[in-house]
Amino acid sequence: MSTGSRGSLRIVCVGGGLRVLNLVGATLHPRIRNLDIISTTTALEGIGAVESEKPQLVVVKPDFGDLSLGDALTGIRKVSLVPFIVFSETGDELEHVTALEKGADRYLRFPGCTMRELEAEMGALLRRSLQPALEGKQETPSGDGLILDVSTRKVFLEGR
Repeated sequence: MSTGSRGSLRIVCVGGGLRVLNLVGATLHPRIRNLDIISTTTALEGIGAVESEKPQLVVVKPDFGDLSLGDALTGIRKVSLVPFIVFSETGDELEHVTALEKGADRYLRFPGCTMRELEAEMGALLRRSLQPALEGKQETPSGDGLILDVSTRKVFLEGR
């Protein structure tokens, strides 16, 4: 397992090696400064990383040899509700359906999807992943009679 420097946004890549790691990094690094990508080579390492690192997104490329894709995805779902994308070279319908039934949020052909498509898919999943953290904030920004209610996205000036 390899880890980058500790950042505020964590992504775990399960399988796929340098190809997936480089693709995820190239897609997100231009937009996100504090990014920590944790890469694992086996499904069991990946499940452990998801449990210990608490990532905001998981990318799975089923080229690990220790578990089937279905067992790996079941393992991830047992330890976390984190959104995840499955990359597949085969595009096999049974694999696609299995991935979605086992909890995958997206199933993309790899190679095959464009950088723009990948960026949009990851962005959508990250927005949903980060939303509960934003909604759970107790702080309400305010000052000089101005109050911002983050949960309702409303601004009040002197109580109105």
